[in-house]
Amino acid sequence: MFSPACRGEQRARASFGVSIVEILVVIGVIGVLIGITVPALRGARGSAGEVKSLANLKGIGISIALYADSHADEYPFIEAGRPVTVAPPVMGKRLLQCGYSPHWLLEGMWPVLMHEVAPWPDHFESWLSPGLHRDRLWPMGCGQAADSSGDGGWVSYRYVNSLIAAPKVWNGKGDATKDDIRPVRTSNVDHPSHKVVMYDYDRAYLPGDPTPRTRRPLLFADGSSSLRLDSDAAAPVRNPLYWNSPRIYHDTPWGARGRDF
Repeated sequence: MFSPACRGEQRARASFGVSIVEILVVIGVIGVLIGITVPALRGARGSAGEVKSLANLKGIGISIALYADSHADEYPFIEAGRPVTVAPPVMGKRLLQCGYSPHWLLEGMWPVLMHEVAPWPDHFESWLSPGLHRDRLWPMGCGQAADSSGDGGWVSYRYVNSLIAAPKVWNGKGDATKDDIRPVRTSNVDHPSHKVVMYDYDRAYLPGDPTPRTRRPLLFADGSSSLRLDSDAAAPVRNPLYWNSPRIYHDTPWGARGRDF
């Protein structure tokens, strides 16, 4: 027969044992919830970034339309080597000017033409993919970085090369000449809802590296923005006037007159 003291000690041990089991169960449940919730939160973050990126592209589309209205219906264009003001005008400071050659580099430096229609201090943040910060690229210099990783580098939204030369450059025959490098009018675009003007290169809002099934925010010539898979884009053709390998969106068959989707 157990004494009262022994029975009390046994009850205490039993009570303590149940508490451990309960704690383990709670920990297990929390682990399951975390396993379910974290991917969902990552997905929500990506979705919010997509929405913001599409909004940024819509705003850029308005700026391009304003530019075209004040430049004889032409898309942003710059001749190779022509000096342009890089940093926005600041009272009392000398203007920083650069010349870009070849002019294809306007791809990531198109903001140099936007001082009048889209003042940099008010718009620069919207030229960076959600997740990047203004202080990483502000002010821009004459740098020609292939990504948005440092001072002087390119903005996130890339302006396609097929809108800064005649459609003949991308006819697949390779017979284009330097005379074919000229401004493209908005009216030269035969399929506005299918021709990409800008795209989010960085997609900095993604929690990890993109996969083949990760959609990219795109701006089309009709001013609309949407998410598409790169794999669905038209196969590019070689630009005989530029050393780069053929790239989707930039090297659309028949350029401005072609279709990316």
